[in-house]
Amino acid sequence: MAIDRRTFLQGLGGAAALSAWPAGAATAPASRYIGCRLKGEDSGSATAFDLRGRELFTLDLPARGHDIALRPGSREAAIFARRPGTWFVIVDRGTGRIIRQQTAIEKRHYFGHGVYSADGKLLYATENDTQTGNGIIGIYDAASGYRRLGEFSSQGIGPHDIALLPDGRTLVIANGGLMTLPDSGREILNPDTMRSTIDLVDCEQGELLSRFELDPAYRDLSLRHLALTPRGDILFGGQYQGEAEDLPLLAGMVSSSGHMSMLATPEDELAALENYIGSVAVDRDGETLAATSPHGNRIAFWNIASGAFIDSRRMADVCGIAASMHAGEFVASSGNEGCAVLNLSPGGAAPIDFAPLASLPLDVWDNHLVILS
Repeated sequence: MAIDRRTFLQGLGGAAALSAWPAGAATAPASRYIGCRLKGEDSGSATAFDLRGRELFTLDLPARGHDIALRPGSREAAIFARRPGTWFVIVDRGTGRIIRQQTAIEKRHYFGHGVYSADGKLLYATENDTQTGNGIIGIYDAASGYRRLGEFSSQGIGPHDIALLPDGRTLVIANGGLMTLPDSGREILNPDTMRSTIDLVDCEQGELLSRFELDPAYRDLSLRHLALTPRGDILFGGQYQGEAEDLPLLAGMVSSSGHMSMLATPEDELAALENYIGSVAVDRDGETLAATSPHGNRIAFWNIASGAFIDSRRMADVCGIAASMHAGEFVASSGNEGCAVLNLSPGGAAPIDFAPLASLPLDVWDNHLVILS
């Protein structure tokens, strides 16, 4: 029987951990992806697979993983711990071999995301100051064993996702606004004063260049995950902290011209998303946005140019989403239904073709999915 991540954790008890999957399958011409999987209450792995449904490798992680950043011009990838984790590992994304493990410095923890500089020399990680709760961007020298060079302010509280604009110099930071500290786990300590922003920061100086903030009506919406178009539009997804019946819009965009807006969504589709977006992705051509809701068991799609809602597709406990090599096509991973390829009609329109990767083992996939090639 299929089982999602939440049920899996609740039902662990004294059950034995999942058995390790054999590695070593040869890389195929088909597109390759990597995502984290759940093995136990705080035990995780990362697995690469191709669109023929073949596992290419699996590696054990120190605990649950979250997202993965790919180093430009290199075979390296950084896999980050789920917040409030204190590690990231560097792996060879061709073989799955762990090259090194980095531990957070004292009074810092990771939020699960990072991004490399355009030349691949530096890695920027979203971090928390565990004394003050202020957001931090840690800077690591990827060219010198990931030595920590320093840090600068994220310009907000609870920085989660981070991306680099096509100019190669501007970091986009989703400051979710939620203050959490390790002693209180994932409890939100500032529910009455949270302020979520999308901030553009110079990656060399740490200087705030621009700030985008939603209308006060969206004060309880924590902006969490990011995706970029080739022209520099910023797409984002949020997680609502207010009353369940409020049903605010959850996905939005900061256009390359600097205009911030929310994407219109029919009320019945908003209800299906259950006030929670777990991940977002833009297709290869930058024309279609996909957003997942593991709480609502749903993947929703919008046309980016018009802002129009296209359609949605049910997939149980779906969270990971990544573009494929083809326009209008995505690959999704879930804690219940494994992985699948979703393809919209030409021009990014409904209906949505749904093709499960049936030969891939039905595992409990965790939060994010990244295309390797």
